Amino acid sequence: MPTSGADLGRFYRDLARLDAGQIDQVHILQLGDSHTAADFFSGRLRTLLQQRFGDAGRGIMPPGLAFDGMSQRVVSVTQSGGWAIENSLFHPELGPYGVTGFVARSTHPGSRMAVSPKNDAGFDVAIVDYLRSAGGGSFDVYLDDKLAATVSTAGSPEQPGHLVLKAPSSAHQLAIATRSAGIGITAWSVERRSHGVLLESQGVVSARVDLFDHWDPTIVQHNIEDLKPSLIILAYGTNEGFDSGFDATNYEQHFDSVVARLKRFAPQASILVVGPPDGQRVDSSCAARRTAPERCHWATPAALPAVRAIQRETAMRDGVAFWDWASVMPEGMGSWVSRDLGRPDHVHFTVQGYETAADQLFDHLMQGYQAYQATLPGSVKHH
Repeated sequence: MPTSGADLGRFYRDLARLDAGQIDQVHILQLGDSHTAADFFSGRLRTLLQQRFGDAGRGIMPPGLAFDGMSQRVVSVTQSGGWAIENSLFHPELGPYGVTGFVARSTHPGSRMAVSPKNDAGFDVAIVDYLRSAGGGSFDVYLDDKLAATVSTAGSPEQPGHLVLKAPSSAHQLAIATRSAGIGITAWSVERRSHGVLLESQGVVSARVDLFDHWDPTIVQHNIEDLKPSLIILAYGTNEGFDSGFDATNYEQHFDSVVARLKRFAPQASILVVGPPDGQRVDSSCAARRTAPERCHWATPAALPAVRAIQRETAMRDGVAFWDWASVMPEGMGSWVSRDLGRPDHVHFTVQGYETAADQLFDHLMQGYQAYQATLPGSVKHH
């Protein structure tokens, strides 16, 4: 589904400035459900953008091992010593939460988590976002096993902590070790002071767009102001599309309010709504009969195209971009499953399936960027 260049004008402007050497980095923030959490779709898009514009690192991530089966394409994550992972979807009363949707809270002193890039490039900027409290304890931050900072979390809960450390040379591990229980880490990041793009994907499995109601608006605003994204990708809709009690009016109002909130928090950014891909539900009698899955009747839930239509209409009304994931799979999810691009659940994709879709989005973005470049003076075009 094409979008107009004007919808992504701020993003393309910053890519052109990056190409021309006028700025050093472009940040992209992707928010979504399990399709984002897997980091196969977003990871492939990150790779393609970094190959084209330069690799500035992984960027902001959920803290620690935020959920079972967590996959990070370009970093390795470990944790030990006792952490309670608070998930904004299932425990909104805990937190408070920022854009990652998670808080990793130490259960006792000596809890440790570490992140390391999988490549040899390393990083030279480390960031830790944390929660403050009136009687907050402290934690140590290590770069390559050398103590780099000791951080007190005492302070006003209204002011989230944001630590930025510059490594004197390329580092290969960022580690956090708590000195007390109750330390809340909301995000961390490894980056490079180099020319390029960071695509910072934040996905929560089973999330709907109303997950935003579980997040603290003050922390979210701080997160977005710290990131200064040139593009925000909003990728929800699959779980709403499988909701048998889907309320179109309520959903439209909710989705519109989230878009408006993001526009208010990031006036400098373009927003791209990614409509949900096709997905299918099996006939309820099939599972009961224990029929072989390939002989079952699979059909797209009625609400799924309705969700997609509401997102498209909202994007047009609010002046933001829309890309229809389902448009790259016109033959439907069943065909993708038969070609080993979709998983047997007819909802999620194989790695190859996610990467195939990401390739299509990248091509779409680059076609728009080339059209944008054609409107610029030759001196600021990429050579």
